[in-house]
Amino acid sequence: MSLLLLDGGQVFQLWAITMAAYWIGVIVIMARRPANPTRLDLFLIRWAFPFLFILAVPLTTLIWKARGLM
Repeated sequence: MSLLLLDGGQVFQLWAITMAAYWIGVIVIMARRPANPTRLDLFLIRWAFPFLFILAVPLTTLIWKARGLM
């Protein structure tokens, strides 16, 4: 869905960065406790992506502006 927006791929880049961070976090959680994850682990696996995406939007905008890319 993010590829359908006509913004030059900025939302897709945000989505890709967020998705990579989310899956790295899931892999770390599953490597630490594969047999019995805690309630916090299960909560993070279910709901971390929307929170990461909301956090990534202003953070990457600040980084891109600081580097002169935006």
